Amino acid sequence: MEKGRWTQKNCWRGKRKPEAEEGSALIFVICMMMVVAGLSLSLLLSAGTLLAMRRQIPAKEQCRIMADSISRLLNQELTKDEYEGIPEGIPEGESLWDYIGAYVCEENEAWPSYEEGKPGHGMDQARREFTLDVDHSSGWEKEAGEITIGLYWVNQTGEEWKPRESRETYFHEAELALHVEIMVSCQGLTCTRKDIYYKVSNPEYDSWKWSKWTERE
Repeated sequence: MEKGRWTQKNCWRGKRKPEAEEGSALIFVICMMMVVAGLSLSLLLSAGTLLAMRRQIPAKEQCRIMADSISRLLNQELTKDEYEGIPEGIPEGESLWDYIGAYVCEENEAWPSYEEGKPGHGMDQARREFTLDVDHSSGWEKEAGEITIGLYWVNQTGEEWKPRESRETYFHEAELALHVEIMVSCQGLTCTRKDIYYKVSNPEYDSWKWSKWTERE
């Protein structure tokens, strides 16, 4: 009987031990599931971010291509012809070429130069902004939210005109830089391109024109 009792008691203890081990294993599995779930969420978040960035790449590239195209068109317009005479504040037409040729470094300073720290010559006074009319036949109206051209000019000579000096001589000797900013919006993104033009004078024929040097942002 003692042997039988010992055997029955020993068997009862053997049944309790696996239950404790199963509880520990369950806790371990739950912890592992939480870790795996956390990693899965992290991977989903990363994948979503990469997908959003990938979707933005074509829009950014499209903005850049459009800004480059407009830059080339403006370059053709601003550099194709020479101006005859010096600016007198009377544009002959309605294009940017006419506007710039009439008002840049004009005697009455209807369009002041940009000079940092000088009253009346801050960026607010010197900058001129135009909205470009898009050719609807090109299809750009479906892609571009707005195309804006910003202009300001700088007299790098740093000398003001003196009444006793010939205005023609002063203008042809002045080193003028025209800054052109092209801003294109596309699918909620904006691309800005900066072009710089320098005045090239021909005093012998009392004419001048723009020559381009480019800085891209």
